[in-house]
Amino acid sequence: MVVLQSGVAKRGNYWLYRILKNSLDSASIAQRSFIQSHPIREIAKTWPLSHDEQANIDVLDITEQGCYYRISTIFRYPIDDIATYLDQCRHVWTHSPICSKSRQVLPHFDKIVYIIRDPRDVAISMAKFAFTPYSRRFIPHNEPDFETFLAKNLPGMTEYWVQHVGNHLLNKGQLNIYFVFYERLLADFDNELCNLLGYLDIQLDTEEIERIRQNVAFDAMKARNPCHVRQGKAGGWANTLTRTQQKQVVKVSGQLLDLLNYPLDLQQKTSRLLPELPDLTESNRSTIQKVLDSRIFPSRRNRIAQLLLPPLFWKTASVRRIAVQRLRQYMLQHSSRFS
Repeated sequence: MVVLQSGVAKRGNYWLYRILKNSLDSASIAQRSFIQSHPIREIAKTWPLSHDEQANIDVLDITEQGCYYRISTIFRYPIDDIATYLDQCRHVWTHSPICSKSRQVLPHFDKIVYIIRDPRDVAISMAKFAFTPYSRRFIPHNEPDFETFLAKNLPGMTEYWVQHVGNHLLNKGQLNIYFVFYERLLADFDNELCNLLGYLDIQLDTEEIERIRQNVAFDAMKARNPCHVRQGKAGGWANTLTRTQQKQVVKVSGQLLDLLNYPLDLQQKTSRLLPELPDLTESNRSTIQKVLDSRIFPSRRNRIAQLLLPPLFWKTASVRRIAVQRLRQYMLQHSSRFS
């Protein structure tokens, strides 16, 4: 079995990695890893990476131009034959959004697990991560502090979340994607783990499940990787984002947040306690598609097309200024590869 885990960066991906790794180990599914048998791994183990397992993880980038394996933001190399690569893997990690190449690559996986987290908390986590020693060294930026970084990048990060999540939702049935929510894992870990194990066709006894719980506890992960693992909490956006920023996020992602049962404001936060995966009816699929189509950058693959809009689009200075600002935010988001 070859499992792919996917999700936007800083969405609980490392937690999901630990959960899946422990589950596969407990089920005695043979360990295979392309990167662990690659000569670069021994070199990478000497690098000051973000967490102590980063050099051991099979990370895959899927782009329109092709597929690449990598370690962090430091090493990246093209994959000539995806089937040969996956024959040497058990568990692969990606942050890549859906593109035309995805529909050729993703069917090679036996299972695909996608993690969703509130984009407001994702943005906060990303902004804090930008000031860790690892990010300062390998993904440098010019922002002086957390607040400035968050304010400047919040629109672009929210746009990217909408595109990433929305396109995976639309491909759920075709690609047999299983969705987990960060917030639901926090609230009811045992039940969410059992549901995940059911999707993976793994049966474990009570003792093995308890062992996984202990191994993936946030206290244990933070002790090992204090710069990569933070608090393991949800809903921090309510006390961190300004009212203006909260409205800014809802303006961009409100329809998708609503569909996933995330609260749109502080008042709803007391009634909408946990997100839910909606039935992907024709009506809901149409809503998601309209959200994706309404954004200024409908998808990553149309980035160049957006630069070739008719001159009338750029007629006024205000429109041009806003478009350039959003382009910079978008490009900044995509230029930083977080794992």
